[in-house]
Amino acid sequence: MSKPWVLITGSARRLGRATALRYAERGYSIVLHYHSSEERVHTTAKEVRELGAEVVIVYGDISKEDDCILIFETLEQLQCIPMIIVNNAGVFPEKINLKDMDSTYWETTYNINLRAQLFIAREFVRLIDRIAHKGIFRIINIASLGGIETWKYRTAYNVSKSGVIQLTKSLASELAPKFIVNCICPGAISQPNDFSEQDAGLVPIQRIPMGRYGDADDIFDAIYFFSTCSPYITGQILTVDGGYHLSRT
Repeated sequence: MSKPWVLITGSARRLGRATALRYAERGYSIVLHYHSSEERVHTTAKEVRELGAEVVIVYGDISKEDDCILIFETLEQLQCIPMIIVNNAGVFPEKINLKDMDSTYWETTYNINLRAQLFIAREFVRLIDRIAHKGIFRIINIASLGGIETWKYRTAYNVSKSGVIQLTKSLASELAPKFIVNCICPGAISQPNDFSEQDAGLVPIQRIPMGRYGDADDIFDAIYFFSTCSPYITGQILTVDGGYHLSRT
């Protein structure tokens, strides 16, 4: 018997893809969400099926409220009701100083990194209320060490990710006891098999006490912990950074 459905936003590539595959290895049924990576999401779906897991694909620009609503209407129609949501999708925009920042830069960062997580959580709660589904449901938000620290020329990113941390606490308080809500703050994570410009800007490895960059397995350990832990653990913020924050104090 397969384990519950889990929806992972931004799961066509990088951390989202890796998270989907690791859940699939453990028998979960997977809802893959994508926006711009259509070809990649079908490749990931094939990999999930090869692991013996059920999979469905949903499309949506989750920076738009209507698309968040449509995703959950689609899942209701398909009768693929997730028990776990991993709010993974996000952007890490290029550095910019305040005098050069325009509203498009700010709104794009804010809408994807924070607003989307709010509306995905809201639609999840509305879906469960509509169908009167019983059980304990879990929301796992992916923030960043940048939500705790202040990084120069990353104002929009810092603010959006700190908002995810506060959103987590607020939702955990409001939605208990039916929903448990927790948050993960990754530090420097390297994904050499799916390189992006973000990887090029990682901190020097010598500044990380554990002597290496993190990888998808490090983050999934935290995700899986929050997927299976006692419901008494809610509203928690877990930093996964190899001790990097200790070298900053």
